[in-house]
This record gives sequence, C-alpha cells and structure tokens, in this order.
Amino acid sequence: MTHADGMLALNSFNPNSDGTSPPTRVLISRRRDTFGDGVPLFYRDPVHFVSASGVWVRDQDGFDYLDAYNNVPSVGHCHPHVIEAVSRQVATLNTRTRYLLDVVTSYAERLLGTFPRDLSKVLFTSSGTESVDLAMRLARLHTGGTGFIVTRFAYHGHSTAVAEITPAFGPGVPLGANVRLVDAPDGYRRPGPVAPRFARDVAAAIADLERHGIVFAGLVLDTVCSSDGPFVDPPGFLQDVVSVVKGAGGVFIADEVQPYRRRHVGFRAARRVARHRSDGQANGQRDAHRRRGDEPRCHAGLYRPLRLFQYLRREHGLLRGSVGSA
Repeated sequence: MTHADGMLALNSFNPNSDGTSPPTRVLISRRRDTFGDGVPLFYRDPVHFVSASGVWVRDQDGFDYLDAYNNVPSVGHCHPHVIEAVSRQVATLNTRTRYLLDVVTSYAERLLGTFPRDLSKVLFTSSGTESVDLAMRLARLHTGGTGFIVTRFAYHGHSTAVAEITPAFGPGVPLGANVRLVDAPDGYRRPGPVAPRFARDVAAAIADLERHGIVFAGLVLDTVCSSDGPFVDPPGFLQDVVSVVKGAGGVFIADEVQPYRRRHVGFRAARRVARHRSDGQANGQRDAHRRRGDEPRCHAGLYRPLRLFQYLRREHGLLRGSVGSA
C-alpha cells in the first residue's frame, strides 16, 4: 500500500493475510456480514477491544493499549464525571434542541466563554462529518462560491459533500470537480520557510479555481494536518495562509476533530505548551502501545485537555469568561 491508495488503506486489514486467530476470524466474518465491506477495519491483526479506562484500552486477551490515537474521548475513557453526567441527563430528558432547554443553553454559554470573542455563536452536531458538512454549507452561503481547497492526503468525513474533499479515501472516491489539492505545510520533506510556501500554494490553488470560473469558498484544514503529517511547526505558521484565504473572499474552516486538545486556544500558545513540556505528556509515542503485567508503562503521549485548559487559563490568561467544571 502507498499513500496514493488513500490514507485509510495504509492501516487497513487485509482479509488475505495470515496469522489472525480463529476467534478473531469469526468476529471479522460476523462484522462483514452485518456492516459490509465499506467500513474500514484497521491493522494487519485487528484488535478486539472489550473495555477501557483513562488512557488505556484493553483487548480480549487482557493486553492494555495506550490510546494515543482515538479522537472520541477527550478526557480519557470512562471518565466517572462524564459517566455520571450522561447517566443523569438520559434518566431525566433526552430530546432535541428545537425546544427550550436550560441545560443546552447553559452549556452553550459556558462553551462560548472559552472561545475568542469573534466566535459568538455555536451550533451542535453529532459528528465531525456533520460539522464539516455544515461548515461547507455556511461557507457557500457566505461567499456565494463552491470551490474548496484541502491538503493532499486530508481526511474530513464521509457524507457525500465531505467525501468530495477527502482525498484520504483514495481513487475509489473521486474528488469534487470544484476541489483543489495542496501539499501540506511539511518543513521536513520540503525544506525552507513553511508559512510563506504554504500560503503561496493555497494562493495558486485559488487562482486555478478562478481560472476555471469557480468562485472560491474556503480552505478546509485539519490544523495539525494529522493525515498528512502531523505538522505543527513553526508556531503560528497558519497566519499567512489565513490572510490569503480571507483576502480572496474565502472562509478558513478549521476541522479540529483531530487537534481538539488545543481548540480553545490560539495556535501559538497551545503549541508552545505542547512542544516544550518534557514530562512525556505532550511528546510521547504517537500510536497505541501494549503492556501486560509488570511491563513498563509508556507515557501517555497526550496532553490531557482539562489540564491544558486549566494551565493556559491560569498561566497565560488566554481564556475569557467564567467556566465551571466540565
């Protein structure tokens, strides 16, 4: 497999591979019978998880994996406060936002209290795909354009509209005719100043859209380029490209399902914190690691969001408003 096959193909399970245990084969067969072949299954030897706690997930054989990969739990798996809050609300009321609900409005007020002042409204969605789809609709409405730019191996989601800006799916899912690709801001494979080069690449893509009669709507970017990299240096390198996008009348859409740990703060400050910690919380391993029995535990490799939130509010005064416990 190569990157050209699509980012998801790099980690995908090959049903013709050897070495998978019989029980795992049975579960894979049941999964295919119910889900079909369109849902990716990761790893040469797929992992069967049965429980989780904090930063650890456990498989059916009792192995614990350090979870530095999944983007669903932002305060760790099975956090007791989250369990209690969800259970309490489900036992009280579970309905939609088309009615007056104090709990939803209060949460929105607290959430907006952590945002920059220019971000004064919030819309709740159920997934990253839905969020990007909605952002694209808003960008089209605001700009009157239909042209979007994404990085070359980006993953943004799987609805019809969002799949058209997701080159990670590979050749089996064609990109939209109004979509242009740019290289990610990679300072390793493309030596030299990252910020001006990335801004020039995006400007060239905007010009190509205009040359083909397509009005530019926006740049959709995972702000750490996790599918292409990740690439996070130098701090503040996105400022140039944001200026280019806005100068062309487009919208900068930050798809932060992956870099959610830093979404409440400015790029520069968040990355300064993450890059300069030396206790392993920010610069540890980047994938799942196994341990069993008395084998040494790895550092988390993740800066816990709540700790980062509290640190930045206390040390740098970056967050405005009064926010209670999560």
